[in-house]
Amino acid sequence: MKRDLRSITMALLVVVLGSLSGTGVLAKPLKSLTIYQKVQLNEVVLNPGDYKVEILENGKATEVAIYKGKKLIVKAAAQAIQQGQKVERTSVLYVLNGNDTPLVSEIRLTGESVSYQFDAAGQVTKKKSANNT
Repeated sequence: MKRDLRSITMALLVVVLGSLSGTGVLAKPLKSLTIYQKVQLNEVVLNPGDYKVEILENGKATEVAIYKGKKLIVKAAAQAIQQGQKVERTSVLYVLNGNDTPLVSEIRLTGESVSYQFDAAGQVTKKKSANNT
């Protein structure tokens, strides 16, 4: 009986994992990100504070999702750029946009050998404040 239960459990696990890999979307574990000044990603202004970052890979397409608590604040297409070594410290690179809020151009996450670049020039300048409460 115990052996049958173990076999059934393993079979269910294989089916679940097989169905997940069939979607083609792989998500890396959430990483912490602290933003120290207002920055804009796509149409969303991220206010200073602590966030979580999730990297979603679907084939060759990469998206970066940024959360405040459990709430998704913004999701943006990114280009994964291989680095020569692992990043020692999480950082946000941005492009100054005149008097407007700086545009996020790249995110580097601690422990990863890949950085995630955004098309800062193509980002929409229309702003929508993120609710950080």
